[in-house]
Amino acid sequence: MRLISEVRALEPGEREVVAHHEAGHAVIAFTLGVPVECVTIEPFAGRSGIVWHHKTGPENEILIAMAGPFAEAQFTGSRLFCAGDDEDGIALALPHMPEPREYYEAKAAALVKENWNDIEAIAFELLVGAGRIYGEQLDLAIRCARLLKSPR
Repeated sequence: MRLISEVRALEPGEREVVAHHEAGHAVIAFTLGVPVECVTIEPFAGRSGIVWHHKTGPENEILIAMAGPFAEAQFTGSRLFCAGDDEDGIALALPHMPEPREYYEAKAAALVKENWNDIEAIAFELLVGAGRIYGEQLDLAIRCARLLKSPR
């Protein structure tokens, strides 16, 4: 893990990747009914970005943790492994779950694919805005993205 003093400003291409990664976490939390307090792509506590969401059950925690890397992979076109904090959360919850890791990976990948338009909308908001979105703003942005996507 990097120390706070080692955090540097993200390059433009890196910001887009981090925005999609964090948007993946945030949108899937929202989709699973887990309230999100804030999502940011501003460096914080040694991380390039972070999502603060309410505690939830172990399956939701696993899916939310996996959603970031899957959204990042969807954006970049390459399969990436989970970030340290994401992997730590997954590793803690998996031993208590009835299904193997591959089951949750498939479920998280499907959630990311189903919600890709919302993930892109939140990533865009993070990139053009202040680099952070708070709970009510996030809810509104996702609901607007879904309205725009729905057939009239």
